[in-house]
Amino acid sequence: MELHFLRHGLTVANVAWILQGHQPGELTVDQIKAFETIAFDQTGYDDIFCSPLKRCVDTAQYLDLNSLKLEPLLMERNFGVLEGKNNDEIEAICPEQFLQFRQLSEHFKPDKGESRSEHLQRLQKWLQEVSGNGFDKILAITHGGTIDFIYRMANGLAMHGGPELFVGENLGLTKIKMKWPHIELLEFATPVEEWNKNHAR
Repeated sequence: MELHFLRHGLTVANVAWILQGHQPGELTVDQIKAFETIAFDQTGYDDIFCSPLKRCVDTAQYLDLNSLKLEPLLMERNFGVLEGKNNDEIEAICPEQFLQFRQLSEHFKPDKGESRSEHLQRLQKWLQEVSGNGFDKILAITHGGTIDFIYRMANGLAMHGGPELFVGENLGLTKIKMKWPHIELLEFATPVEEWNKNHAR
């Protein structure tokens, strides 16, 4: 089966480098205006799943995606007390947590949040569920953290640690071919401009 992962549109917090996590996230004015020139071809998908966080739901609505299934397992990681702050603020308030956060530690769990390990377990549970549904092609509107794990799985990389997050651009489309637990990367974070070549409104 094929799975396509679409990262949500650009938010005000993205622009300000603020950690969103489970916060709703408001799309920027420019992003909303840009949707007027974007057409997303939703034909061929057997099902469309969407994180219930506002920035993903709004993205789906602006793209005129129909019959969404809200899926909590696709939500971004819960960063607890770190949410709503930029890197400088996090480092100033809780330097020890900031260091573990930046190291992408597997078991580091921010106060009132969840660890990378717990986030990965959520995603793997969803992947296993959809792999048994008999679908040929699925679209998921989700977050950078999800796409980072997908990229790592597909490329045989460690699930945690390292200096880099593989989140792709906002409104980037990542495609994989999956026969669980095997994942093959077909395309990574193709920007919106590429879709519009063949799907202009």
